[in-house]
Amino acid sequence: DSYAVGDSLNITVQVHYSYGFKTLSAGEYTIQGADMSTIGAKVITIKYTEAGKTIETTLQTKVVAVTGIYAEAKTERFELGNEVSADNFHVYATANDGSIVEISEFSVSGLNEDAAGTQQAIITYGGYTTTCNITFVDIPKLDTSGNMKVKFWNGNVAVFGNTLTSQVTFP
Repeated sequence: DSYAVGDSLNITVQVHYSYGFKTLSAGEYTIQGADMSTIGAKVITIKYTEAGKTIETTLQTKVVAVTGIYAEAKTERFELGNEVSADNFHVYATANDGSIVEISEFSVSGLNEDAAGTQQAIITYGGYTTTCNITFVDIPKLDTSGNMKVKFWNGNVAVFGNTLTSQVTFP
């Protein structure tokens, strides 16, 4: 995996036991060599100590310089009033070495969730900006205050009031 300069190291550390595994929280292990502020290859060492025994592992990654960004909406249509956040987008940074890195620390602005129609979400990361179209639609709500008339295939008609009916009988 690659990271963009300035990103946080995003890893999950698990310890495997004979009976299963435990996911560690950030304070339960140490990380060395994770300088995300400079470009280049990184060898990161992760250490975990339990009952006087230390487990150590290394992983290799690289930090790249961002040359641009682009975004894709996970969903392009939203109901009016629904909040759109960073969770609704995949944002990718193009890097100086030609690679593409998915980024998670970006901002979204420019949307009015209460206005129907297509709008441009403005995605910003590290001084770069891109846009992504989002459409807000007005989905009609069921009016449960009146009656509902149902015509069945055999021509019979039943009228339901605003209470739930579990059985329909015909004369």
